[in-house]
Amino acid sequence: MLAMSKALMNVPVVDSLTPAAIQTMCRMKSSDDDLFFVPTVQVYRIKRNICDGGENWSIALSDGQYYVYGLCDDALINLIHNHDIAQNAIVRVYKFQVTIRNYRGRDMKVVRLIDADKAAPNPGYPIGTPINIQGDRNETETSPAVDLSVAVAAGENDGPNAVASREAFFSTSKMKGRWQHDYRDFHHRRDMVKTLVKMLSTDAPQETLDTIPTRAKQIELVLYQQAPTFDDYIDMTTLKGRIKRLQECNEAGETGIIRKRGENRGL
Repeated sequence: MLAMSKALMNVPVVDSLTPAAIQTMCRMKSSDDDLFFVPTVQVYRIKRNICDGGENWSIALSDGQYYVYGLCDDALINLIHNHDIAQNAIVRVYKFQVTIRNYRGRDMKVVRLIDADKAAPNPGYPIGTPINIQGDRNETETSPAVDLSVAVAAGENDGPNAVASREAFFSTSKMKGRWQHDYRDFHHRRDMVKTLVKMLSTDAPQETLDTIPTRAKQIELVLYQQAPTFDDYIDMTTLKGRIKRLQECNEAGETGIIRKRGENRGL
């Protein structure tokens, strides 16, 4: 089986944010609600708080249109000290939990960031002009449910920089085949992730099962970016061979899939 950890990929990373990510996160109780939802967001604000027994970090996450306040789990403090999670940093969120807290007599949703990693170089500036999703109007309760593919196509994430952001998010200039298309591939990619989850789950140790969806997402991204044509990407007859070659290159250090903090979680 493919030995792969949760990692920063050194294949071309699209420097943009997941459209409607904050709306989607605020509608979920946790990342367990949709294991295929791994949003890329920006650290809009971050603040260190000194408390009894140590420190904690409050954070605001943005998708370019909205931001939401939250807290960083203690497991992420090393990433903060290493500046992987910092002001304006672009991060990929693997695990999170949404809780309700009373703030000034009002119930507010707070996102607890449990597991995340650097997704792209820090641009040094905020993307878009996001507003608090829990401002005067409670968008999480009054707006309709958002399907990511529909939201992007319909311009749900529109703002001052939304058009450029979407173009960057779906840029094909960094793809090997340049066949990759804006919204057309969304459902094909989702189906590929499901297929990979099924493959990786076969005979996998029980203790590794909760890591498989994240690894499947990472493998799919490499396959998508490296396939010379769409037909090559969806070809199920070559899928196992492509994964095997990816494993061999990974073990040789040639794919750019870098193990994070010395992890080596095998299946």
